[in-house]
Amino acid sequence: MKDNFIEMEKNVYDKGEKIDIRLKNDGTATYTPLSQYLKIYNDESNELVYDGESDIALPAIPKEQTARWDQEDLEGEKVPTGKYKVVFLEKYERKFFIE
Repeated sequence: MKDNFIEMEKNVYDKGEKIDIRLKNDGTATYTPLSQYLKIYNDESNELVYDGESDIALPAIPKEQTARWDQEDLEGEKVPTGKYKVVFLEKYERKFFIE
C-alpha cells in the first residue's frame, strides 16, 4: 500500500495495534522529525486525533522517516474503530480503517 509520500503496511488495522507510517519528504518539510508535519483525523467526523506538531523540531531535511501512532487521541484515550486519514504536509492524504 504505497502512495508517493505516505506508506503504510496495510489498509486495515486491529484496534490497539501500533501503526507505522513512513513519511517521505517532497522538499517542503524543512525540520525534523517529519512527523511534525503529520496529522491524523477521524475520516467520518473530521476530528483531529493526532497532531505531530508537538514533536520536537530540529533543523535538518531527511528524505524519509517512520512515525508510529499508538491509536491514542490528543487526550491519551484510545480512538474508536472507524475510518481514519493521515495528512502529511497538508497536501498528501492516506485513508485506513481500525476495526
